[in-house]
Amino acid sequence: MKRINTGWYIVLMACTGLAPVPAQADDIGACCIPNDCVEVAAEDCRSCPEAEWLCAGDANGDGMVNGLDLMLLLSTGIYQSTRCEYDFTCDGIVDRKDVDYVKSPAHWFTCAPPEYCPGGFAGVGTTCAATECAACCLGPNDCVVTTQSLCAATNGVFLAEHDECPVQVIDAEILEPGGDIFVHRNVKVLDCPDGGKRAPCDPGTPIDAWISPAYSAMSVNFGTGYPPIPADFFETGSGAFFGDVPLEGVTLGAPYEEFGDADTLILRSGGDPFDRCSLPQPPEADPVEVDIEILALSLQGTDPIFVTNSGLWDVTVSLSDVHTDGIPGNDPPIGTVSATKTHCNGGTYTSIFNVYTRFTFTKVGNPGMVRVLDTGLLGAPWTYVTLDQATHPPDVEDPAIQWVHDVDPRMAVVNPICTEFNVGITDNAAVTSCDCNTNLVRDTCDIESGTSGDCNANGIPDECDPGPDCNSNGVPDECDIAAGTSLDINDDGIPDECLDPIPTVAEWGLIVMTLLLLTAATVVLRNHQRSRGRSMA
Repeated sequence: MKRINTGWYIVLMACTGLAPVPAQADDIGACCIPNDCVEVAAEDCRSCPEAEWLCAGDANGDGMVNGLDLMLLLSTGIYQSTRCEYDFTCDGIVDRKDVDYVKSPAHWFTCAPPEYCPGGFAGVGTTCAATECAACCLGPNDCVVTTQSLCAATNGVFLAEHDECPVQVIDAEILEPGGDIFVHRNVKVLDCPDGGKRAPCDPGTPIDAWISPAYSAMSVNFGTGYPPIPADFFETGSGAFFGDVPLEGVTLGAPYEEFGDADTLILRSGGDPFDRCSLPQPPEADPVEVDIEILALSLQGTDPIFVTNSGLWDVTVSLSDVHTDGIPGNDPPIGTVSATKTHCNGGTYTSIFNVYTRFTFTKVGNPGMVRVLDTGLLGAPWTYVTLDQATHPPDVEDPAIQWVHDVDPRMAVVNPICTEFNVGITDNAAVTSCDCNTNLVRDTCDIESGTSGDCNANGIPDECDPGPDCNSNGVPDECDIAAGTSLDINDDGIPDECLDPIPTVAEWGLIVMTLLLLTAATVVLRNHQRSRGRSMA
């Protein structure tokens, strides 16, 4: 059997569900793809998330993604077309999003040789009619449409009610540089929906949870940023300590178990910057600012530090006691989130907050020997660190981080129950028009509150639904028929009252009588004409 190019096949299958080259009957089985199932050979069954698509962006098929592909997109008729092989974002049209994808040098690469990625092949001889296909959550930004048994075999969470993977993605890394003193890297707390937790919070004071994986630049510096740790600090005769201490996160644990593996908690004491039902801001609008502060921090050195004349010491990092002692005036200046709402479900933000750190050193091999250095209690030159959240790797042109109101239920993210400001998540299905009835309320909220109906559950208020409404009652015809408000005896999708009416019995009688009279009159007339013809002869 002919083998097809895997990269294009994935795009075509994911976008359109097109069937591949027919296979031999004894070689095929059910294959799960987004929103569909096809019966193909095992080697042709692909069901990979977008991140694993091979050669996405290689518009000219030369094995590389570069400026030539961008030129092709902009200079030919495929732009603003629906040619799926160039629809790298798989949203049904070749548009600015696809151009932006190829325009970024970060996406330029040499295509890897074709590979076969894990798919949703149910087995030779299986049929789509007998196969349940659904999204399988494998972890952060990792989802595949497959069968329940294959999902279980990879320790995934089978989301039976969802036929496709999320349209939202988690921004992988956010960097908080504290100058030369302290650099903190964090990502969202992640877990699959059914296996994850929804962290509670008090309305108006939501908490953002983060984890801090080990990273080469995440460290604290003594000697260049902070002062060096002085001689005799660790023990009599110990030397001063200079240098970087690489760090990684450690799960907070009690009393923060509801936040999963989080090691950093940021409290938005000013609440959410936007109401979920509000509309996107105009481009010229100023950002909305709310107060934030760090609530908890738990890090450790990736390796012990070596201190001259003392040996090895383990390092942990937490918040200074001044953050928790409740004494007014001791805390560092309050931080702020500066957010804009650029689309109906969210937008972008930057933030800045200040941290006093507390270092705990425990001598390796002698856990009873502990030294504590609390920067909040020492005074100058020890000071608080200002952390400025921005995308990582840094985006000079736009360092803002994405946020959303509503998190896709298929997302592998632990987020607070009551917040409407979920940070570090990009919505790839974002729209900017969501007030079709111009009442200054998001259409989604109109439907949820009952202000607008949505009889066909397509997310469009009925009064704005472009579907046919032949009887002009403000309800789509399909909903009139489904509700029984209108009949559709011939099952043509058109309410019967909009068709030419069927005559009543009385009307039929009048029609028959009229036809009989016309027939009789015709006979009389013809007989009369014949009689005249004979008399004239």
